[in-house]
Amino acid sequence: MLRLDDVTSYYGKTPILHGINIDLKKGECLCVIGRNGVGKTTLMQTVMGLTTRIDGKISIDGEEMTRRSTAERAIAGLGYVPQGRRIFGKFTVRENILLGTFARQGIKAQIPEICLELFPYLRDNLDKKAGFLSGGQLQQLAIARALATDPKILLLDEPTEGIQPNIVEEIYHTLVRLNKNIGITLVLTEQHIKIAKSLSDKFIIMDTGRLVHSGTSEELTDDVVNTYLSI
Repeated sequence: MLRLDDVTSYYGKTPILHGINIDLKKGECLCVIGRNGVGKTTLMQTVMGLTTRIDGKISIDGEEMTRRSTAERAIAGLGYVPQGRRIFGKFTVRENILLGTFARQGIKAQIPEICLELFPYLRDNLDKKAGFLSGGQLQQLAIARALATDPKILLLDEPTEGIQPNIVEEIYHTLVRLNKNIGITLVLTEQHIKIAKSLSDKFIIMDTGRLVHSGTSEELTDDVVNTYLSI
């Protein structure tokens, strides 16, 4: 479903990611972990086509996307929840979700039912300005907007960062449902090791723009965490 072959990614002339290889099958969940500043967000932006240049090859569902625009990647099935959410505070909840439908095949200007089913608060507050939402509610809105694109693959950059514990649990269960029940392939960066281990099928650990360790969720042991993530 998502494949990166020897991908090096640049901001300007400077390589930030070096020789990244990922092979993710349909319906799998991959957690990307590592200390701050090691390239996790750049990996997400690279997959979305938001860096200056890419060497290597990126494929989505068997179709090469290396030279395709971000818009083309979204139409091909990539949904993205960026770090910081990037919600439009002066727009309503409804308007923010509808923005996602522009990358959707078929019917536009209509909120997909799954967005409202998963997040009852948003359903009950569609005409509320997004700028008045809490951090957790904004994250729900960011996920709903990404789901409105009808993604095959959903990229989430730190989806539980800075959110109150009860909303973290809600988002966790939502991601489990999207992945295990609905079958959307997930790639997420995550600082909470327990969430990474319980949600993912696979993990990779990054350091200084390189993939330094990988394995199945069962292989994400305390020894691995201490070796690669201790400060």
